[in-house]
Amino acid sequence: MKFLKGLSLVLFIVFSVSLQLKSQDILGVLDSIYGEQAVKIQKHIQSELRYTVYDRQNCNQGVVLSTIHFNDEYKVTSIKVKNRLSRKQEKNLEKAFACMNDYLPINGVHLDSLNITIGYNINGGFDMKADLVMNAMQVSGPKRSCPTEKTFSAKVLKNIRKQKWKKAKKDLDYLLRCIPESMYYQNLYRTVNGKLEAEN
Repeated sequence: MKFLKGLSLVLFIVFSVSLQLKSQDILGVLDSIYGEQAVKIQKHIQSELRYTVYDRQNCNQGVVLSTIHFNDEYKVTSIKVKNRLSRKQEKNLEKAFACMNDYLPINGVHLDSLNITIGYNINGGFDMKADLVMNAMQVSGPKRSCPTEKTFSAKVLKNIRKQKWKKAKKDLDYLLRCIPESMYYQNLYRTVNGKLEAEN
């Protein structure tokens, strides 16, 4: 089955969480590996993914990279997660991707590993780019409201003006976890890091 490229409609809503398929690549990748089964896999993953209450309470946001490893029988052997939000969220990813054990690649396809990025975004505060983006409302918790890109960007620039390099670096770490592809924040990070190294 051929997949259309570009942004899709919101496909799944549960507990105030919407899951959007945004990647131009991951759908095509699943299709090239699993053929007509790709749609079932996509729906299965969607039905299992959750933005945990713990992570929403604690404003845990960011783009998570999941690398799924397979054995010679195409069963999932491990899932490595980079930039995980919490252990609860990692457990949910493991459960969601376990469904791939029920499917076999089409003839002639050898599958060792597969990378999938998932964005976890609260109140739409960041313009995240990922294969799957989960947008959620914050639930009651220890923080009154979750910060947005605008909030963090203003704090970074304020700390740079005041030459508070450590605080600026901490906020840039958060920004780059949510928008890792941003050249603007990457350049600011290098500048701030250079200032910190010069001080030491």
